[in-house]
Amino acid sequence: MMGVMGPSGFFLFIIILTLALALYAMWRMTQRAATPVDQTGPFAPVSPVVSAATVEAVYTEMTENAEHDTTP
Repeated sequence: MMGVMGPSGFFLFIIILTLALALYAMWRMTQRAATPVDQTGPFAPVSPVVSAATVEAVYTEMTENAEHDTTP
């Protein structure tokens, strides 16, 4: 498209792609009813913070790899 329309063809392509995605999303939302609340499970938020066990496992792995590393 850029060969035909030049640099502005990129923005036209992005606009067309975004509109197509939005239309698909709107169409898809009409195809099935929402799940009733009594059939859903509880929401469990996940913290972006790692646990102490994860930090220890990574530290152990890194120190073991450093001991076996033979590069100068």
